Amino acid sequence: MTDGGRPVESLNELEVVKGEILANIWMKNVIARIDPATGRVKAWIDLDAICREHLTGNTDAVLNGIAYDAKGDRLS
Repeated sequence: MTDGGRPVESLNELEVVKGEILANIWMKNVIARIDPATGRVKAWIDLDAICREHLTGNTDAVLNGIAYDAKGDRLS
């Protein structure tokens, strides 16, 4: 997977959602939206605000994985 021609490292969890690949990056507060045909990052989902609100005070609390709820059409 690449972003702007550069490899993206530390992929942790991949999930196919609506024809694109979502991947969280280990120890980062982002999810990459990847074009499966090219392997290129189409966009980033920034989760900093959610992490600041819900993961404060616990150094072991990190984003770890992606779950897609197809019935509710949401990530969790």
